[in-house]
Amino acid sequence: MFTKCTYIVILVLSILIISTGCEYDSPQEVWNPDQSAIPAPKIASVVPADMAVAGIDEIQILGENFPTNPDSVIVWFDTSRVPVASISATQLVVNRPAIVGDVTIKVVVPAALEIAKFSPYSIEEVSSVLGDLSSQRNVYSIAVDKSENIYVADRRAIKIMSPDGTTLDDYASPRINTFTQILAGPEGYIYFFEDDKTISRIDPASKDTEDFVKLAKNVSYGDFDADGNLYAGGGDGLYVVNTDLANRLVAYSKEYEILSVRVYDNAVYILAENDNEPKVGIWKNQINDATGTLGDNELVLDWAASEYADYAPTSITFTDNGDMIIGMGDHPNYPIIVYKDGALKPLYQNPDLLAPTCTQLVWGNAKYLYVNRGSNLEVVRLKMATNGAPYYGRE
Repeated sequence: MFTKCTYIVILVLSILIISTGCEYDSPQEVWNPDQSAIPAPKIASVVPADMAVAGIDEIQILGENFPTNPDSVIVWFDTSRVPVASISATQLVVNRPAIVGDVTIKVVVPAALEIAKFSPYSIEEVSSVLGDLSSQRNVYSIAVDKSENIYVADRRAIKIMSPDGTTLDDYASPRINTFTQILAGPEGYIYFFEDDKTISRIDPASKDTEDFVKLAKNVSYGDFDADGNLYAGGGDGLYVVNTDLANRLVAYSKEYEILSVRVYDNAVYILAENDNEPKVGIWKNQINDATGTLGDNELVLDWAASEYADYAPTSITFTDNGDMIIGMGDHPNYPIIVYKDGALKPLYQNPDLLAPTCTQLVWGNAKYLYVNRGSNLEVVRLKMATNGAPYYGRE
């Protein structure tokens, strides 16, 4: 008979026999020893050099051993991953990230054994909110004078903000419910429009309001030319007011609802809605003489046929090299776009760089572009890469 100990010995021997007879499946190898690593990427330089100044969106990373498939490379600015806009073996183009300060640029190619690094590289801040306008009911319009003071029009009042935004003081109290535009003009006067036949202005010394001129029809927006003529328009055409206050209709008809007026390079540009085709667009008229006689209407941009046709343009202005800057009031990501060489593109591709809603654009005296965000009660100052085109009224 088998004893209890015999059973135990047989059980242990059976386990040993079974375990030694089984084949153990090892984990699958992660690294393929037969595959060679590809050459590591290298960064030689970055354009712009040293710093991505405000106003510049594209950053070029120059080097070697970059893959030509954008899905095979990852670009980091510190901890911010940046999408690759275009790629070649020697160049990566990325759009500006929403970070500020000194960063390390890293190019990661997963199939390579080394990471390319470049540092330090600086990212300049692109915008700042000026002052505290939370006590205002609205910001209907803004203007900027020769000293870079910012004028803010609320209901029945205009305030003046210091260039750095630290002070906001009462300036004048016109009895106006809704300003359509305020405008810095000759000799320090602030002109204002209210969708009325009368254009008014504020005396810089007394701060009193005075009527400047009364036209045949209501006007809402305007701009000065190099000869001191004021062009003003609304829903009944575009008028010119000469320095002797003589005035006349010079272009357009009641089919156009003018939304913005800007003088650039001896021409008057308007942003307008139209009863005919195109329904929304930007037109220009050449200035033919010193009295403001204008040439024919020329369509510059058929907005209704553009990729932004579903959104409302609100304001136009220009850089000193002729790029048109267009504000939009209702685009969820891009409040400002640029029209250059016949194409529209956002000022910045990264939607985190600029807050939505732009009701008005006004250049300062150099590289500052001011954005009125209207009922959001903010004036935002953008630092741009170039100067703005001249505002002749404040020169």
